[in-house]
Amino acid sequence: MFSLTSRQVSIIKILADAGKPITTAEIAARLNLSTRQVNYALKAMQKSLEDSGGGTIRITPGVGASLEGPMENWLSLMEELNARERVKTVLTTEQRRQLLALRLLDADDPLIYTALKSAAQVSRQTIIHDLDYLESWFSGRRLVLRRRPNFGVFLAGSEFDRRQALAGLLWGSPELGEPVFRLSFRDGLTLQTPGDQLRLLQRARQLVESLDVLAGMRLVADIEAHIGGRFVDDAVLYLALTLALQARRARQGRLLEIPSETVEWLRSLQVWETAAAAAAELLPADVVEQCDAEIAGIAIQILTAPRNDRWPQDLEVDPSFKALIDRLMAHISGEYGLPQLAADSTLRDGLFVLLIPACLRQRFGVDSPLVHPAGEPEEDFPQERKLAEDLAGIIAAETGLQLPESELDGLVYLLHAAWIRERPFYLENVIAVCPSGMATVQLMVARLKARFPHLGRLQVVSMRQLTPEMIAKAQLVVTTVPLPEYGDGDGKIIEVHPLLLPEDVERITHFLAYPPERR
Repeated sequence: MFSLTSRQVSIIKILADAGKPITTAEIAARLNLSTRQVNYALKAMQKSLEDSGGGTIRITPGVGASLEGPMENWLSLMEELNARERVKTVLTTEQRRQLLALRLLDADDPLIYTALKSAAQVSRQTIIHDLDYLESWFSGRRLVLRRRPNFGVFLAGSEFDRRQALAGLLWGSPELGEPVFRLSFRDGLTLQTPGDQLRLLQRARQLVESLDVLAGMRLVADIEAHIGGRFVDDAVLYLALTLALQARRARQGRLLEIPSETVEWLRSLQVWETAAAAAAELLPADVVEQCDAEIAGIAIQILTAPRNDRWPQDLEVDPSFKALIDRLMAHISGEYGLPQLAADSTLRDGLFVLLIPACLRQRFGVDSPLVHPAGEPEEDFPQERKLAEDLAGIIAAETGLQLPESELDGLVYLLHAAWIRERPFYLENVIAVCPSGMATVQLMVARLKARFPHLGRLQVVSMRQLTPEMIAKAQLVVTTVPLPEYGDGDGKIIEVHPLLLPEDVERITHFLAYPPERR
């Protein structure tokens, strides 16, 4: 469609609403313009409208201006103008950089600066600053941003790494700010920035619409059924995204290249059959027949995705994992001084579930945005953090693979959960301080025992009876009134509501999981 300025759009709306000729003086008064400005705008609009063939503006001296032409054309024009007014696209720096990164990752040929600044409607200098910022982001994904005079801007790197960067960008990369893309089980992949005025947005929307993530989810469900195991929910979404990307890239002739020895090793595993069945559903027949690397790519994504439980074929991947897990279990039980931990099946399964995909991610060079637990485990659980680092050292010595920080965080939580399960948990001396009356005391004590059966003997003490010696001997003091004279008792005095509210339960739970002697 022809281009209209905001002033010209306002004039057309006035003419359409009037439904009859209206003088330039009246238009000027409504828009706070001079009649000369209105006349100039009307003449420019006459030519644009005539060239478009949809209608024109008739200007009758002494009468005024009016719209002329088929009414359906004007109604269509008004709908488009109203849509433009509702959706005014103003990209933030973070949004523009994400869309620019997507454009570079999806480009077949070098992109020139003029095209990029036109597509984003910003200056050349802004594009240069954006590229400077993105260069580091690409580098962290083993891609090199090359800029050559009179040739353009392009990315150098393998198809494997390019696909990973695309998936990470569409999933959401913290370094690039609030994501402009969204993944959900209901809608698949969507672009969160409205409007299509910018070519950068148009290209992004076209790419998003070409990725059938919902079909990818159905394929992931088939993969789970075939392997007899389940992925975590986020992994289902991410796998669906990577499969949709693989389908698009393969259809465009952008095929993977994976070392033949890796392909042969994967072919020897049960997962190859699963990957081959998925490839037959996902990819063109000629690609499946001629490119084992594409099947290998699916197998790698399956093996490295986070899961909920152990898979029947885990030890088939690498029998040496069993010996490694045995050594880690012995080291953990020795560090905690809890011999029973060496036989903790929940911990053993957790190590298999966590470490096999983690080690394979390192082996294959797979980046995963799904391994970032919430919280700060190095601050909350310093003992587990040190133990996790020791275990990472053992893993590195045994396998040559170095676990990244994000994988260590998951190991910290796994270790603390094991310690909570196996440590001596029965508290022998718990004091309840509640001066509100017998009924309130009984209610609070009943709720405490129901919610925390391991509290053991619970002694109700009045304010008059309470002494510093009692506080010193108690393992936990639960009180409904402040005890300022005792401070926090080294963390073991917890003030609660007589009805034991959810936040009180949370504080007691935190104390039991993280007692003073481990702080």
